[in-house]
Amino acid sequence: MQAKKTLIHIGLTFTFLFTVLFAYAAPVSENTARGIASRFAASFSSLRSTSPLTLVYTGEVNEGLRAGRDPLFYVYNVASDRGFVIVSGDDATYPVLGYATSGSFKTENMPDNLAYWLDFYKQEILYSIEQNITPSPEIKEEWQNLSYETKADVITPGLELPTAKWDQLEPYYNLCPLDDGVLSVAGCVATSMAIVMHYHQWPERGTGSIEYTTRKKGMTVSASFDTEYDWDNMLFEYLKVENAPTWNEQEAEAVAELMFHCGAAVEMDYKSTSSGAYAQYIIPALCEHFGYDNGSVLRLRGLYSTAEWEEMIKKELDENRPVIYGGSTYLNQGHQFVIDGYDQTAQYFHLNWGWSGSCDGYYRLSNLRPAQGGTGGVGAGLGYNYYQDAILGLQKAQEGSRINNEIYFIDYIPADITTNKPKNTFGLYTNVEHIVKDEPFLFYFSFIYDYSMRDFSGEMALFLEDRNGNRKQKLVAMDMTEEGEQGIFEAGHVVWEEEGWELTITDEIEEGDMIRMYYKPEGYEWRAIRGESRVTQALPVYAESPVSNEAIRLEEAIQVFPTRVQTGLTISVPETIIIQSVSLYDLSGRLVKQEVIRSSDSKQYVSLSGQQPGIYILSIQTSQGTSRHKIIKE
Repeated sequence: MQAKKTLIHIGLTFTFLFTVLFAYAAPVSENTARGIASRFAASFSSLRSTSPLTLVYTGEVNEGLRAGRDPLFYVYNVASDRGFVIVSGDDATYPVLGYATSGSFKTENMPDNLAYWLDFYKQEILYSIEQNITPSPEIKEEWQNLSYETKADVITPGLELPTAKWDQLEPYYNLCPLDDGVLSVAGCVATSMAIVMHYHQWPERGTGSIEYTTRKKGMTVSASFDTEYDWDNMLFEYLKVENAPTWNEQEAEAVAELMFHCGAAVEMDYKSTSSGAYAQYIIPALCEHFGYDNGSVLRLRGLYSTAEWEEMIKKELDENRPVIYGGSTYLNQGHQFVIDGYDQTAQYFHLNWGWSGSCDGYYRLSNLRPAQGGTGGVGAGLGYNYYQDAILGLQKAQEGSRINNEIYFIDYIPADITTNKPKNTFGLYTNVEHIVKDEPFLFYFSFIYDYSMRDFSGEMALFLEDRNGNRKQKLVAMDMTEEGEQGIFEAGHVVWEEEGWELTITDEIEEGDMIRMYYKPEGYEWRAIRGESRVTQALPVYAESPVSNEAIRLEEAIQVFPTRVQTGLTISVPETIIIQSVSLYDLSGRLVKQEVIRSSDSKQYVSLSGQQPGIYILSIQTSQGTSRHKIIKE
């Protein structure tokens, strides 16, 4: 089957250096937070006793919902450089967001990556307040456990891989290009790459070369990777004593060469104040020039539930593979760092910020635990995800390994695409209200994008699956190989179908059956194509039409307007019909709104404020039966 393809310019993550419990969520006072921090610190103290704490930093909000009120979080240093504890300022989230068992939290010269991460915590907490999220039983229990003078469980490391405590300035940037006579900083993409490569001590020698012009300053950068890397002379940590280096020239050159080669390989946009590169360039660079495995893949956080995501990260670490992790802010400022361990709870992950070890510690990857999860969906229910991603599978090239891809539905129309598809319909959609066995329909989809930025060679297909996600029948497929009709799905393109595939489902249908799209890179198994928050990822299929002849006549008698809704709609019925209730379902069959009508008026207004844009089924229960209507929320 032929689908449309085009090259688009999607904004890539550009990485720059830069108590008492209540039924509902409530702010946490400094006094309560201090008690939480004290009891938590005792759980990892070798003395198992309370140590003096100093409040050194707070997540203040200067405007909006919490302006002038309690901070969004508190950071306490434990005395005698015994670590620090970060406590949430709202009890809708987990009480302890992060901690370290040694050192201290330094507010001066804070790592840019850490500043980004703390802002991520701020946004999550603000989101929980704005959405009036009720604390989950799990979160309530953690607050309860830390709110009383009880003996805290001992916190111990679960796994921590030894990664270098490197940075972006001297000696790491010694071979970086000059920016108006000043050395450019190495960049945190290069730093995270170099830290992981140092852990693997690979490669022995690079291959190939590169020459490019930087975007901001127009500098010409060239590098040959055909050199042996001097791993033996790379120190785990480059220290200064009384501001004097403790390393020799050979040790400095060894790490500087690696750092520059990492930056050049990803076409680092060098500057003396900040250097940035696309995270999507990391895997191609490591595979092409440094002998890393083609099976490495860049995964997007927003496509997975919290449990799925954390399990993937943990599995990587269990396989002795540090993870290059990244994200971008709402200002599209990107950050890249390394996850190299987790504690025995497997809820806190050890983060190496790439800032000479400053503020390295254990942090939660999310401080919220949404009640609803499931396949796909941004942040498994969160309203944002800060575009976090992780590179998995980084290891020495394995024999026979094939290119891996992360393909998903985006929930917007790329700027350079003209389409006739219905407004605010993303993912799967059809020309009929219900897909029914033996009844023909047209099938459409939009827009599929390859986040990994590597050419996809393989197959995409539409499957009929049961309520448990087991594939029953392949309905239609696209061969996207060099020999296939569609051709390879090239990096940077999107694929969509707006003319419609004519389909009829003839197999036996069971309750809960759905149709869903899958993809299969060459050498891998089938994977469901996930999607962003407004994407319809699956459509229900029925053995018989869920609308009877009586319902059809009832639907003709009931008027719903407008059918393309922005804030609300009006239902109009004859005087002989009484509206009893209305229910709103998304296309997966999930009830998203229900309202009992207590008035006998023939016209009723229903607000759709707060509902995500997309296609819905409005079910109207009346004195003469139920009618269903398809509406579009814009």
